[in-house]
Amino acid sequence: MTRGTLRWSALAGAFLALLLAWAVARLDQARHWHLDIDRARAIEVAQGLVRGLGFETQGWDVRAASRLDPTVAQLAATGDRGAVAGNPVRIDVRLRPHRGNGDIQVTVDGGGRGLALQVLERPSEPVAGSAKTVAEQVSRAVDLLAGEGAPGFFAADAPSARIFARAPESAAETAPGGGDGTFTWRREPVGSPFIERLEVQVEDGEVVAAERRVEAVGALPPWSPDPAPIGWTLVILAALVYAIQSRRYAFPHRGPLILGGLAVLWASFRLGFAFDQQLLEAGSLLGFLFARLPSAVLRAGLPVVALFAAGLVAARRALPARWLSTEEALRGSLATRAAGRALCIGVPLGLTLALVPYAVAALGSALGLSEGWLQVAAGDAGAIAARWPAVAVLVPAVGIPVFGFLVFVVPTLRDALSAPWLARVLTWLVGGVLLAVAAPVAGDVGGVLAVALLLAMAYTLILERGDLLTALVAAYVAVVAPRLLVLLVQPGPVRWSGLVAMALLVAVVGWLGRRWVLGGREPGLTVADLAVERRLRAERELLRAQLSVAREAQTRMLPAAPPAIPGLTVAAAFRPAREVGGDLYDFVPLAGGRWGLAVGDVSGKGMVASIYMTLTKGLLLAAAEHRDGPLDILREVNRGLRRETDRGTFVTLAYGVVDPATGRWCHARAGHNPVLWRRARRFETVGLRPRGLALGVVPDAAFAAAMAEDERTLEPGDALFLYSDGLTEAMDEERQEYGEARLRAAIGRTDGLDARAAREVVLADVMAFMGEAPQHDDLTLVVLRYDGLPPDTALPATAGGG
Repeated sequence: MTRGTLRWSALAGAFLALLLAWAVARLDQARHWHLDIDRARAIEVAQGLVRGLGFETQGWDVRAASRLDPTVAQLAATGDRGAVAGNPVRIDVRLRPHRGNGDIQVTVDGGGRGLALQVLERPSEPVAGSAKTVAEQVSRAVDLLAGEGAPGFFAADAPSARIFARAPESAAETAPGGGDGTFTWRREPVGSPFIERLEVQVEDGEVVAAERRVEAVGALPPWSPDPAPIGWTLVILAALVYAIQSRRYAFPHRGPLILGGLAVLWASFRLGFAFDQQLLEAGSLLGFLFARLPSAVLRAGLPVVALFAAGLVAARRALPARWLSTEEALRGSLATRAAGRALCIGVPLGLTLALVPYAVAALGSALGLSEGWLQVAAGDAGAIAARWPAVAVLVPAVGIPVFGFLVFVVPTLRDALSAPWLARVLTWLVGGVLLAVAAPVAGDVGGVLAVALLLAMAYTLILERGDLLTALVAAYVAVVAPRLLVLLVQPGPVRWSGLVAMALLVAVVGWLGRRWVLGGREPGLTVADLAVERRLRAERELLRAQLSVAREAQTRMLPAAPPAIPGLTVAAAFRPAREVGGDLYDFVPLAGGRWGLAVGDVSGKGMVASIYMTLTKGLLLAAAEHRDGPLDILREVNRGLRRETDRGTFVTLAYGVVDPATGRWCHARAGHNPVLWRRARRFETVGLRPRGLALGVVPDAAFAAAMAEDERTLEPGDALFLYSDGLTEAMDEERQEYGEARLRAAIGRTDGLDARAAREVVLADVMAFMGEAPQHDDLTLVVLRYDGLPPDTALPATAGGG
């Protein structure tokens, strides 16, 4: 990636961010919040209300937490907005004397108006200026909460007893009981679907609680599924899959444990930003330390470990190429260009995903559906009263539904179902159910599921075309960006918190993007390489000194790297069962821009097989110098082997010639495994099996009579897989062979991938199948993907037979 890529990513992100800001300001339910205060101002209002009842609050400890009143939020979205009192944001402020007894909680709305006051524990210190009678106390509480709206209230059981502006004493005098009890007044705006209640509770001649609240009349709440049952069902299922699969396959536990630890740190950060709210909910510091903190750690760490671990086993077989950058990051190699690509692509994609709910809501409005059909509410009311809202809004809760869908559901279904179309459809359906609980929407069932299904399809596409790290970056941005913009559209001081959060996010993304894209290194070993390396380490150390010369000679005999061929991508892998092996592969340049591809297997293993491999390759290259067709070349090699070897050794070989200009493929096989032809456009895998005998077994005449050529024409997107029997005969711990059926299923998951990525898919599938079982035969794989050439492309003239 280059500076240009980084620049285009930044421009696309800026444009999408502006579009998202417009959508939030016009369509998000947070536009009805009208936040005029922040945490500091809410505390000032609460202290003023407490002083209004006669308590001096100077030097008292203060805690504050914010939340959303769902009833008021629903009325603001679908009811008479002009008549709804206040806004749905509620800031609870708890005040306690620094010394002595006392505990008072005040609730303030986002507009700065007091809504409730509750004396949880009456302060023991003397209070100057306190009201002496019940009537005075009630009057003072009513005056504090009703304010200018007092004339609209009347006693609940005596409609003639109203609260008159600036004369709340009359309300207390005419209230039922005149002493201890609960005094209630109501306000019913004409034509509005809600009732406001004003209640004052008196016990032992003292006001202990006062509250002003809104109650809906006949308004149905929008549908919003409960995430807890679905999320925990997913986690339990993943834990069972993890327990079963980890017993069958070689499994690296380090990655899931590292990710689980990161999730715990993430949860700890969230608890720190919402410490006041956690204390209010726990009731005390001991309750927080022994109840809230362990619960939050378990809810963050264990699900992440279970989901990632279970998904990793399936992903190594079904989607290995999509997990490489994530595994690199978990091994500590975060500053790679793969991470840079994930960042540059994931940020614009995340902003696009964040636009999906707003687009569906706008479409529903254009079609004339009711406004309650779909309501987008992406704002985070809990961050408003945090000590650092700008940081709290950037640290959302671990989204188990989205995370579980990406790391567990997608790879598990892809691995379990052999039909790609069935796996994709089922993935969308399951994702629609999961993401319905994570999408920031509420409303009719149809609207919520429509958004969830679109998001599931989009996440699946990102994972298929990109990788897991890109999808995780996109998921984070899709959650954080609307929350940040909700703060920016508010009229009050919380807008500054949004600006600070936006500056932090842009600075971090820009710094990481520049560092990773321009200075990051390429990823190191692949998943399959690491698995094989672990299995071969013991034998390699034992034979290193004795076989170092032979190993170097054999390495020089094999191609250092696949050739760059216009119209084709080629990849190869060779995994010897011992330090040296008897498999061979090669790429032979021919006249007219054509190329020959060969994969062979010498009977036996070890040093003897390595020597015969070297001889066979020399005969093959010599024959290609003055022979053209695959059958002629194999006949020449057979003559040489009959002449130079004993009768106890034979060689199987598949040799084909491909023409990049026409897509013509012609090959013959001397007793070797069939070439598997993946016809991507037809979603089928065809085995090419022209008849033939192994090399070095029979004389030339009998060999020629037993051989045949097979000629096919490749279409763009098609791929050819040439391999040795060490691949299909690989065994697991129970000595069951991998087999051609599993190989075909793995090849079916390579559509749309280049040759290198297709190779990784197949190798990862084989390694996952083998588990900890030792490799008993050499394994070779060559993948050729045909992309086609433009009509006017000139191929270089290459030397070869003619």
